[in-house]
Amino acid sequence: MEQEGIKPDKIVFVSLIDACSCLGDLRQGMGVHERLHAGGFDIDNSIASGLVNMYRKCGSLTGARSVFNKMDRNDLLSWNALIAGYAEQGDSHEALQVFRWMACEDVVSCTAMISAYVLHACHREALELYFRLEPEGMKSDRVTYLSVLEACSSLTALEQGRAVHASIVSRGLDSDTGLKNSLINLYGKCGSLKDAESLFDCMRCRDLVTWNSMITTYSHHGRDEISLEVFMQMKLDGIQPNDVTFVSMLFVCSHAGLFEDGCKCFGSITADYSMELTVDHYNCVIDLLGRAGNLDEAENLVANLPEPCSVDWMTLLGACRIHGDADRALRTAQRVAELDPDSLAGKVLLSNIYATARDWDDKGEIFT
Repeated sequence: MEQEGIKPDKIVFVSLIDACSCLGDLRQGMGVHERLHAGGFDIDNSIASGLVNMYRKCGSLTGARSVFNKMDRNDLLSWNALIAGYAEQGDSHEALQVFRWMACEDVVSCTAMISAYVLHACHREALELYFRLEPEGMKSDRVTYLSVLEACSSLTALEQGRAVHASIVSRGLDSDTGLKNSLINLYGKCGSLKDAESLFDCMRCRDLVTWNSMITTYSHHGRDEISLEVFMQMKLDGIQPNDVTFVSMLFVCSHAGLFEDGCKCFGSITADYSMELTVDHYNCVIDLLGRAGNLDEAENLVANLPEPCSVDWMTLLGACRIHGDADRALRTAQRVAELDPDSLAGKVLLSNIYATARDWDDKGEIFT
């Protein structure tokens, strides 16, 4: 268009800015901004809001704030873009400052603030903001509810979670699979197995997250046999397990004493599903071997890992405590101390092992 001598107008620039936002292309976005200045265009609110959002999506909060500060009158879009930008960058303090400066609050800005709080584990603050604004008529959307439910789950706040659930139903969002998955997770963590089961049984559309949530929920409630049944039913329904599924199943087998099932499960990760083994998979199978009393195999596995971490050795140390193997516990605790010198957990666990075995001779060096 330019080559044919046609000058772009405001609508063209708004579209170009939006394209750069979608692509996350800061270089071209800055180029469009420069052409606006060079062409003598009046950067009104619609263009300025687009620029703020473009800089935010391209990761340049400095650019976003610069345009924002030059606006004659900041509109809701520019406020929300700036709040979301600070929230995404992890600067919840600055996001909150901008939020407080706003003359009005809407669901987008509130959701951005709630998400920022949850992202930085300020779950109580997230719930306080939600329950302050919800009675004032804020129409929460799906994204808001997902963040609030995560906060409720982290705090095991069952009653607040029930209130959020009721709000989801009143807004007609209770058929959303993602929200139902979050509710199952909430009820599972809060100890309300009946509510989690009720939601699961009523779901017509179950995805992998749904099945994983129920497997984990049954496991946390000590219903290991049912966890295995759910796992088998999931496969019968044609849902392929992922690494999270196998971590849950290995945990179930380890704590239920299902050694052979656990070994088969571990072997199938690569053999049947061609998945790469993760650190969590190895840690679970170390725990499985240790609890079953196969301490030699567990120790050899840890020692031969490419990069064993202190958690792997701590898992083995826990197995030493279960089986009263003080000598193995000493060398295991020494490995923990080498990898994590500031941690007291290994030393405390080792002291408990020796206290139980009443074997303190020549073992004091680990505590110095």
